[in-house]
Amino acid sequence: MISLFEIEHFVIDKLSQTKHKGRVDKYEALIKSAISMDAMGCDGRIIIEAELVIESALHDLSDENLFAVYAETEAGQEASAQALEPACREGVVQDVVVEVLQHIAENVCSEARERMRQKRKKA
Repeated sequence: MISLFEIEHFVIDKLSQTKHKGRVDKYEALIKSAISMDAMGCDGRIIIEAELVIESALHDLSDENLFAVYAETEAGQEASAQALEPACREGVVQDVVVEVLQHIAENVCSEARERMRQKRKKA
């Protein structure tokens, strides 16, 4: 069984293993872009690449594992609470993608805020 947490970390690992413009890895580039935006956002081009990595990872999952991951998302929990059947596979994939991207963006902005705070302390 795979979890939302594992997918998030799989994507972060993939971004960390890929160079951005030949210099830093893409995850670090996301953090630096968030710092340049005062931790209010990050580079959308890299986020799109993250989205493609997530979609590819989800494509390889069985329906059982995909729907188990979906059950961890906010949309999946709402559907369960209302006793609704989940949408088609494509709809479930999109809900999971959105949730994972949201977690990654939150982590990136949190790290950016921490680095900004540390930089201010040193100054």
